[in-house]
Amino acid sequence: MYADSMSNRKTNTIRRKFIESVYVTNKNAQLTISELIDKLETDMGLLFSINEIEPIIKDSECFTEILQRTAFVLLNRYSCS
Repeated sequence: MYADSMSNRKTNTIRRKFIESVYVTNKNAQLTISELIDKLETDMGLLFSINEIEPIIKDSECFTEILQRTAFVLLNRYSCS
């Protein structure tokens, strides 16, 4: 995986790229945190904990919460840095 720039190579940035790819692959379907974790594991063989995912998907510049905070969708993958 890559970051958008060399100065932006943070662990959460790389994790966000994996998370974004799950949403892109699934046509931005609504996913709960548990569903997202399952897809990361089954589709990519990656193990993420809730503690690793939550801060990333709660970034309102990239993701939006829907369904009373139980599901998330990618807001606009091109606006995230």
